[in-house]
Amino acid sequence: MHFSDVLVSISCLSTLAAAAPFTVNTDYVALATATNTEALGAIQTAAHGSLSNITPPKFLNGGKVSLSVFQSVAFNENSEVAFFEELLFNISTNVPGYQFATTDLRNEALLNINAIVAQEKLHQINANKAIARFSNDTSAIILPCKYDFPVTSFNGALQEAGIFTSLVMATLQQAIVALGTNGDGNLSRGVAASLGQEGQQDGFFRAKQGLIAPEGPFITASTPDYLINFLVQNYIVPGSCPNLNTIPFAPWQPLTFTGASREWTKLDQLSFKFTLSSTQSAKDFGNSFEDLALVYVNQQNTPIQKPFKNVSVSSNGKDVSFDVDFPHDGAGVNEGLVLVSVVSTKVNQLTNVLDAAKATLFGPFVIEVFTESQVQDQY
Repeated sequence: MHFSDVLVSISCLSTLAAAAPFTVNTDYVALATATNTEALGAIQTAAHGSLSNITPPKFLNGGKVSLSVFQSVAFNENSEVAFFEELLFNISTNVPGYQFATTDLRNEALLNINAIVAQEKLHQINANKAIARFSNDTSAIILPCKYDFPVTSFNGALQEAGIFTSLVMATLQQAIVALGTNGDGNLSRGVAASLGQEGQQDGFFRAKQGLIAPEGPFITASTPDYLINFLVQNYIVPGSCPNLNTIPFAPWQPLTFTGASREWTKLDQLSFKFTLSSTQSAKDFGNSFEDLALVYVNQQNTPIQKPFKNVSVSSNGKDVSFDVDFPHDGAGVNEGLVLVSVVSTKVNQLTNVLDAAKATLFGPFVIEVFTESQVQDQY
């Protein structure tokens, strides 16, 4: 397949002006351990469904590894609840940028976002219930952080929601694999059910942007390291997470896109930069950074590594800028979510997303790719 008309949705969060941080009512978090079910019942009514009433197992065969699945899910769901609560508030109060041409369009948005808020709360409560049960510690549930989302309009919110929802779906695949390979496959059904529900949401976000709802045959794979680093670097107010330290993940240094942001555009080359820490120097990565490469993870394919081009280093020796080829010629990146990170070339060949995550030093940056054939006439 040759993609002659490839368009790229760039998520360039660090360069986009964000609205002021929004304070979210987090009373729903306590419902994971509460005995009073009245408030939970109201959420379930709004969500058009309920938590599963099937009795869960008494323990996890996979121990801390399986428990970390629910920790990363709960951490993400807190972010999603906050995002959609803020979006609902902005629409409901007619904040500039969130106004609609007709009452019908506004009501459609409110109807869908109200349901999404409640559904995300149930996802969060479900994950925290598992944490409390399997850790035998109600204080172990994952608490919300403070968030600052880089959106200032309904259209921008749809684009952002599509990007992080794609990343969530990508990561839930690994959650299912982790539970299955560690003897807790009986719990993966609920994870798969929430993955499917996120797919329904993503279809709505795509359709409202003028794209065909089905993105592609196989969505991109990810890992908790990609997801948590993305949330921490782009949405979360630094130092505001009460118990992020209880979630096992590998912290990465940020990778910043330096090209045009928030555009549907045709690209053959991308530009990035990263900043070395106080303990790092350019010589740690070879004479010309040949010990580093950029990697693209897309759909269910082998990660693609590309060498740096046009490398430049700031006068203080810390800021590294470079260009890299963006392979969308049919032998490279396909439509859909693309995970981008800088990896060490000293590791063995990267055969899958797990290898890419283990080798990553800087990232992630997230891109969405689509061809003009996916754009509906009204876009």
